[in-house]
Amino acid sequence: MILVTRGIIVQNGRVLAAQRPETMSLPFLWELPGGKLEPEELVEDCLIRETFEELMLHVEIRERLPHVDRMFRDKHYRMLPFICEVVGGKLKAVEHAQAIWQPLERLFDLEWAPAEEMVLRHFVALRQASLAVTSAAN
Repeated sequence: MILVTRGIIVQNGRVLAAQRPETMSLPFLWELPGGKLEPEELVEDCLIRETFEELMLHVEIRERLPHVDRMFRDKHYRMLPFICEVVGGKLKAVEHAQAIWQPLERLFDLEWAPAEEMVLRHFVALRQASLAVTSAAN
C-alpha cells in the first residue's frame, strides 16, 4: 500500500488546486497538494514538507479526514486527506503547470484526478452535513 497525503487548503471560500504538468502521469488533471510518505516520516510532516516543496506555502493542519483508498495501475493507494490553512509563504507552482484558488461552489468544474475527486466529494459531503447540523441547531 502506498500512503499519500493530500491537503485541502481552504481560504476565503476557495480550495487550492494544482494542475499536473504534461510530463507526469495523468497530465493536466488537477490535484491537491501533498505526496508520498518517505520512510520513517510522520504523515503530518509529509504534507507540510510536500506543500512547501510543490507550492512554496507553509500550512498548518486543522483537521484530519477519513482516508480514501484507490487502485491505480495495479497499486493500492491510500489517500490521507487533511484540511489545512496557509500560515506563510507565497504561492508558486514549482512542480505543477499552475496552481489556482478554486471557489468551493465551482470545485467540480475542474477535471480532477480520480483519487482527488473521491477525496473532494467526501470533503464536500462532510461539509454539507456539518452545515446542515449547524443550521438545524440555530
